[in-house]
Amino acid sequence: MQRIDGYIDLCEILDIPYKNYLDTPEGYALLYDLLRSKEDVNITKYHPGSLLSFSFAWNHQTFYFKFNSNISSYNELIMEEVLQDLGFVHPAYDLAALGNIKGVVSANYRVVGATYVSGYDVLKDAFFDEAKKLVMCFSKTSFNKHKLLDPFNNLEDIRYALEHRYQNREDKEEIVRHLMQKFVDMFLFSCITSQSDYQFDNWSIIEYEDGTVDLECCCDNDRFMISDPQILFLSLFVSRSQNALSRYGIVCNATLGENLLRFHKISPREDIAKLKDMLFVLESERLKDYFARIQNKTGVMVPASVQVENYEKFFIQKRFLKLVLEKSEILQRKKPN
Repeated sequence: MQRIDGYIDLCEILDIPYKNYLDTPEGYALLYDLLRSKEDVNITKYHPGSLLSFSFAWNHQTFYFKFNSNISSYNELIMEEVLQDLGFVHPAYDLAALGNIKGVVSANYRVVGATYVSGYDVLKDAFFDEAKKLVMCFSKTSFNKHKLLDPFNNLEDIRYALEHRYQNREDKEEIVRHLMQKFVDMFLFSCITSQSDYQFDNWSIIEYEDGTVDLECCCDNDRFMISDPQILFLSLFVSRSQNALSRYGIVCNATLGENLLRFHKISPREDIAKLKDMLFVLESERLKDYFARIQNKTGVMVPASVQVENYEKFFIQKRFLKLVLEKSEILQRKKPN
């Protein structure tokens, strides 16, 4: 397996001519045609010059490649190191490129024989009647009906949806308790790293053949700290009750800060302690270690521009989270007994 400037050369693996396909629209179109001609390649996303995702077979395994011109290919690798230090299960990513189209590649991590139930289906099954009312309200407009389930992508409604799904299982309480701890971990991780992409499309429940149930590992984490944490809105939030609902139930998701205050207010001490314990991943020395580990994986130093950008983002994120937690603790102390 050949690397060029740290990136696995997919042109060699897929037997495609090495070119700078991103330089011209014609080059990008040529790459698209070359990929389509390969039997073992399945293109899942394509937008000229900006997006490309596909799966391919190599060495008796399935791999996934993704490229987004607006997101650094180092983002997934940085978040992989964060998840590793937090002890969370995660897919392994590596740098990969087709000429000058630089992205990341990962191996298929899904278990053969297991059933993967999308977050959309989990919420739809539990909130069909409420969602149906919303669909009726907007059926004559261009409103995205799929997004009508957005208000239910919160910890309280997810708990209800899980209880509904496993209501006939004798071990229902154990299943729901286990899954909800995983969802709390996901929520905490999204707060720590300002993940804004944990919609119901991006999480799934795994139902194994032996009856055990789990939450799929955190993946597609490259959209972290993409905006000022003071104005960031989370797609996985705490509860509907914290949002201003219209008479149709459409919500504007609460900001990161509002979610943290609400979470601190209603959560047990151990979850608050866990949130504080997770802040260590934002320390500059820890980020320095992440860069060293990525260099060890790819064989090249992380570009200086990527390092500078992330040192600044991690510092701003850590400062904001500490301020919010301090504010929350002051408010909790002022509560009447």
